[in-house]
Amino acid sequence: MGQSLLQNGLFQRGKVNFAKIGIGYVSGDNEFFHLTPSQARFHQIPTEYLVPTVRRGRSLQSNVVDQHTLERWHATDEPCLLLNLPPTGELPETVSRYLATDQGNEASKRYKCRVRPAWYSVPGVSRPDYFLQYMSGTEVGLARNDAGAVCTNSVHGVQVTNRITANMALPHWRSDVTKLSCEVEGHPLGGGLLKLEPREAMRVVIPFGQAADAMHEISGALITIRRWRHIK
Repeated sequence: MGQSLLQNGLFQRGKVNFAKIGIGYVSGDNEFFHLTPSQARFHQIPTEYLVPTVRRGRSLQSNVVDQHTLERWHATDEPCLLLNLPPTGELPETVSRYLATDQGNEASKRYKCRVRPAWYSVPGVSRPDYFLQYMSGTEVGLARNDAGAVCTNSVHGVQVTNRITANMALPHWRSDVTKLSCEVEGHPLGGGLLKLEPREAMRVVIPFGQAADAMHEISGALITIRRWRHIK
């Protein structure tokens, strides 16, 4: 199959990159920095210091994270809000009181927190264009970020750098070619899980154009390789 019919890796078309991938932020204490909507109201944390976050891969239940997704998380009172504080400047009194709680004092002593210039300011927080599952079951999920959410290091963030090329390739993410490529590039874990590191994801192949319709025989290979890692 000619190279013109395949994306040579998830973030490349030949030698032209169209996206970058990276892990999400490391909070240092997920229980403290991730608040439920009810906790945020109880502690009177201003909304400008809260940002919606994807905490784990299994939160990606569809191919998009949007306002409806956030409303569903809020309705079930999930800890889906990251306390996103600047490293300098004065903080509201309610935020300072939350930082001074017993849980805040414990968080400030954790290694990832105490080595920061400001222990309460989580670094590396960004809003990617897509979220990519780090560890998955049957298939690796890719979800467009329409909600302006962020993500932890349990999820990969995908930042598009060439939107035209990405728009041609990414709609074919759920093709059998791409699913098989994820199996080949990733590595299996216990219990049938598949782990896909950033460098492995860089090599995942996405078909488009004629190639998207020309590889029906791939499905048999996909079934076989999933059996090897105990996926029924």
